[in-house]
Amino acid sequence: MTDAEILLLVGAAIYCSECVNWLPARCLVLTGGHGRMRCAAAPEFLGNEHKRLFVLSLLPTTTTLVARHPAYLFCDESLLLELDNRTWQLLTFGQIAASEVRADGDRVLIGEHRFQAGTRRAARQLCRLIQRLAEAPQPSPLVAAHLRRYTDPERAERRTHVLRERLQLLQQLQFMLLTWIFGAGIFLYYFSAAPWQALLRYLSIAVVIWMAAIGVAWCCSRRLNPAGSSDRWKELFFSLVSPMHAVRASDRLSLDALGDEHPLAVAIATMPHRRLEPLARQYIAELRHPLTSESPVSDDSQATRALLRDSRRTLADALADSLSRKGIDVDKLSLPDQQDQDAVCWCQRCFSQYTRLINECPSCPGVATRKFADGPSNINTGSTYHENGDSEVA
Repeated sequence: MTDAEILLLVGAAIYCSECVNWLPARCLVLTGGHGRMRCAAAPEFLGNEHKRLFVLSLLPTTTTLVARHPAYLFCDESLLLELDNRTWQLLTFGQIAASEVRADGDRVLIGEHRFQAGTRRAARQLCRLIQRLAEAPQPSPLVAAHLRRYTDPERAERRTHVLRERLQLLQQLQFMLLTWIFGAGIFLYYFSAAPWQALLRYLSIAVVIWMAAIGVAWCCSRRLNPAGSSDRWKELFFSLVSPMHAVRASDRLSLDALGDEHPLAVAIATMPHRRLEPLARQYIAELRHPLTSESPVSDDSQATRALLRDSRRTLADALADSLSRKGIDVDKLSLPDQQDQDAVCWCQRCFSQYTRLINECPSCPGVATRKFADGPSNINTGSTYHENGDSEVA
């Protein structure tokens, strides 16, 4: 194997590593092109409790969108925060007004409490919103307006459209650079009669496309994230060091663009119905039927638990309304796809079906099962079952 072939293989390995991103585990990663988005893969064994490796498309012309699961829930007069140890903390707006609120990278600090906002941009915007709510004499209208914006798929669709328009030229330059480095490089090396002269032309054109991609990426970053100067200089440095880093610049710009949108709202705006419905079913079920382990509160108060449960249901109802506006039958999503012949009840969270009546799903602690009303021929109605029994999966 010659030195040139080794260099091409090393370049290919570096490029493949740029297609893998270390992202928060609790986020939705969508990737695709020409309006056809799909969920990116995240192998369970390549990650930990907080972050995971997501494998993106190898083509630089695709768009990657990341939306993180919210670590906060607004109530009429208070704010629920999911702290780093997955415990929920209740803070009233009066307590927030007496505390310092500031952004620390992608986290928000409220006094001694800190929680993940998803991205640096989302952290800055969330800080401003929390300060407005703490200073408002009547925060309830502001909370309702924020919930509408946060779950509005039309807003996410508009922002996605603007993002794609601004990144279009950059993605074309990235595709040209990738094609020239590997396609033209291999052709010139094996088929050129004057390899050194061909190498000089090859490197000259590659450098021109490389610098053009870096310049366009800089301009896109200034337009999409004007306040992110430190991130911009860091990206400039790595792009100058490695052309493979510059080829994936659009991915890193789009990762921060929708950090303040709910993941399901982004999915509603970008995914086709056949791919959206299973994802929407999962989100709505998890919000309406949380596990017992998902709701620890710092003060161990029943009132705080009830407030957390009601806030989740309010968010689920807002998302269900967004799904209905897109023509998706939300009532159908709360039922199993097809009833097994011998099943008499099912879990309202994971949709496992059982042949004997049981109180709650063995796989979902704290989630009550629901009984099929009239046997296999009727799956559209049901009632929650509250008697103990032995379980048997259908």
